[in-house]
Amino acid sequence: MSSLSSPARGRLILAVLLALTTALLLVAPPATGAPPAPRAGRAWEVERTAGGWTVTWRADGPVPVRDDVPVLLADGRRVGVARAAAGGRTYTATTTDARVRLATSVTLGWASDGGAAAGRRAAGAGAGGWGAPTGPVLADDPAATGRYAVRTRDYDLGDRALALAALGGKKTELRGRVYLPVGASGRRPVVLFLHGMHSACYGGRFGPDLSVWPCPRGEKPVPNHLGYAAMARSLASRGYVVASLSANGVNVYSNADLDAGQRARGELVLASLDLVRRGGGGSGALAFLRGRVDLNRVGLMGHSRGGEGVARAALMNTQRAKPYGIVGLFLIAPTDFARLTVPGVSTGVLLPYCDGDVADLQGQHYLDDTRRAAGGDRSVKTGVLMLGANHNYFNTEWSPGSVSEGTDDSQPDDPASPCDARHPDRLTAAEQRAAGRAYLTGFFRTAVGRETRFLPLFDGTGARARSAGRAVVRTTYTAPAPDRVEVAPLNRVLPVGLTASGGARLTLCAGLQPVNPEPGEVPDPVPTTARGRAACSRELLTASSWSASPLVGNPPGTTVGHLRWTATGAVRLPLAAGRRDVRRADALRLLAAPDPGVAGTQDLTVRVVDGRGRSVRVRVGAVSDALKPLPGAGRDLPRTELRTVRVPVGKLRGLDLRDVRAVELVTDRKPRGAVYVSDVAFTRSTRGTSKPVRLPSLRLVGAPRVAEGPTGVTTAARFTAVLSRASDRDVTVEWSAFRDSGELIPPPAESVVIPRRTGRVRIPAGTTKLTVRVPVLGNDRDGFNQVALAGLSSPAGAVLGANTGQATVLDDDPAPTLRVGAATADEGAGVLRFPLTLSAASDAGVAVDAVVLPGTAVRGSDWQVEGEPGEPARTFGFVDVGRATGVIEVPLVDDRVAEPTETFRLQLGEVFNATVVGPRAVAGTIRDDD
Repeated sequence: MSSLSSPARGRLILAVLLALTTALLLVAPPATGAPPAPRAGRAWEVERTAGGWTVTWRADGPVPVRDDVPVLLADGRRVGVARAAAGGRTYTATTTDARVRLATSVTLGWASDGGAAAGRRAAGAGAGGWGAPTGPVLADDPAATGRYAVRTRDYDLGDRALALAALGGKKTELRGRVYLPVGASGRRPVVLFLHGMHSACYGGRFGPDLSVWPCPRGEKPVPNHLGYAAMARSLASRGYVVASLSANGVNVYSNADLDAGQRARGELVLASLDLVRRGGGGSGALAFLRGRVDLNRVGLMGHSRGGEGVARAALMNTQRAKPYGIVGLFLIAPTDFARLTVPGVSTGVLLPYCDGDVADLQGQHYLDDTRRAAGGDRSVKTGVLMLGANHNYFNTEWSPGSVSEGTDDSQPDDPASPCDARHPDRLTAAEQRAAGRAYLTGFFRTAVGRETRFLPLFDGTGARARSAGRAVVRTTYTAPAPDRVEVAPLNRVLPVGLTASGGARLTLCAGLQPVNPEPGEVPDPVPTTARGRAACSRELLTASSWSASPLVGNPPGTTVGHLRWTATGAVRLPLAAGRRDVRRADALRLLAAPDPGVAGTQDLTVRVVDGRGRSVRVRVGAVSDALKPLPGAGRDLPRTELRTVRVPVGKLRGLDLRDVRAVELVTDRKPRGAVYVSDVAFTRSTRGTSKPVRLPSLRLVGAPRVAEGPTGVTTAARFTAVLSRASDRDVTVEWSAFRDSGELIPPPAESVVIPRRTGRVRIPAGTTKLTVRVPVLGNDRDGFNQVALAGLSSPAGAVLGANTGQATVLDDDPAPTLRVGAATADEGAGVLRFPLTLSAASDAGVAVDAVVLPGTAVRGSDWQVEGEPGEPARTFGFVDVGRATGVIEVPLVDDRVAEPTETFRLQLGEVFNATVVGPRAVAGTIRDDD
């Protein structure tokens, strides 16, 4: 008889896939007869429903609201997304796997919780903390209070002021607080803030609530939008008009939406900019802005799901006839469920090292995927990895002491962990907000305000702001295309002319391939490896560049170079003719990180060679700590994050910078090792030029229904990728498709009708459509209808619109017949097994309910099944997916008393996914062996 294991909690991102699972679960054929009695514990139950088996869990206290998605676990295995009801105190999920009836416990978990596999760490795991910050302190502090006093004005058009097209017309509030620079003349730049997923209401009987909008009587909206007041005041004192938006209604509706409410958040941002525009013209609720706003200089900040929301807004803005001048995005701990690219807009991504909510730091994809999404992109892309910071503390309303019962989301419960609240290197809430304010204000003063003095905070120079206090950060920087001389991007192919010598080898890798993940431990689908590429990592959760994005079927992770050596050697990266003059550059930059599979700090020598054969050698460890493992050890630390190695051109004295021929990576510092490397380029640090890029929008169209077909025949579910207009250049995009069945144990390979697939398609210049074919593998076994989730991601030459869809594969095979046989066993055998035999194996799995009827063998003395005395002696059995035989087991009682052979009868009850032939009642015979 099958049983469920209990793997330990772990983490993996990918949150929103699970938000879709319940809505897209396979539908079982209707059963006949009375449903079996539910299996139940103190606070949970499992019962048969039309869609399969529904698991219900009831909370006995407040349940925290996170940007992650709640899920139910049966004995540690994922059942599916947990949909809230009863004011957020009851959660349900549905599965087609009848084995959930064997559960002995049901608990509430979170979508990014992986399991024991997430805890397996390689030999290179780091330890300790990160100590004090280093690097020069800027003379000017970006967050220092400016010359203007700040006045606030609130606006409120009501809880149902905006109908959201992306949510089928559901209505949300238009409410916010505006921070105004008093006495600032002329039209001022505008920055909008958008919070993420959190409780919408408070003051109710059961605490913070996210189940209904508007808030029920007696409850009040949580002022999530007021949690960034210090950031807003800092910018306003410098002459910016700042509006912080409330998005509680969107939060309530988000988890029922195919894209987790992200397009709806984009709608809210653009509607709010419309309000600002009308106010700037002297009308509407914001008429006090008359003549005071410059909508050609707009910045957007989004936190968590708000980060993806403002990224969506920036993309939706480009499709408007008269787009706003969105020139800067600052994303704090953002989700990236859809794998968006946002070309043309300068983007900063702040990733908190100790994030316990969006735990895989998936926001890194905004930088990785966008770097080369549009040719000639003149904007800046920068990443800020903030050590010691968690997810919530950037917002006061998400921190302890708020009305919504905010929490410290990073709780490793290990005082030795640098992410534990007791560790001296963890930032307090006040310290974290101060550091966040420094980088946010520095970024917007650079990207929107066009100041240059704060570039060293972001360009890998290593400078720091005094107001950031003891926060330790590491940055990445991608210069604008005109200020970058590419040597080796290492993002798709190895450069022409690359040579390797000695013990050094450079290959390309992409994505994540966990080591034999335990079924149920990680959200489907894994892996994230690219076609034809080896995996970069086998560690779950810890490498943001390769984290999963299951909303769009999990496209391949970022491709980088993987440099390995067993002895001294070198990899030579040549500069192409016509790109050898690097006099405009201020540094040679590359991104690098140690391979976690190799213990200790790695090191290399960078050797730069000119046309006369002269060379300069620079040790990486002398200019950067990028090859030193980040701190922490255990389940999900240390993280593997590519960081900047910056070699100033001042260190290249003696070379002819008009004729640089090659950059060599020399493995002469360690006898053996392995590192990741990418984006090798000579660059100049500039603020770039940012403006909306008018690329066509790309959406996925179709909801095909396809018959499964017979074994050996492959058909296709056809979607269409559609551009809003033809492009003058080819458009490429990743597509992915997979099936998620809610099965607790994966089926045999021959049962899989919708295999995981990824691909890259090209829409030729001048055309607007392309068919995307998702393969469907036929078979001759009965099963459920299956749903394929498909998605587009990471486009080049276009931006994403509605990029997800689903196809239904219709099972066209008859249900098998079932025959139950009599059983005989010795009393001391411990169990009597009644054989179940199908006429053919089934992909649906077969569940059988039965009642044991006493004969000469009686309950308690000779056999025993669960249940209270006086109730029917119910039992059940299974034929697992892909098998043709199974059993119903009845435990025997070995009484050690000499007695004659005894019998009882097994009476079949409801049978799921098969038709009974032969007798429905059979004899069980117990032979005495005393």
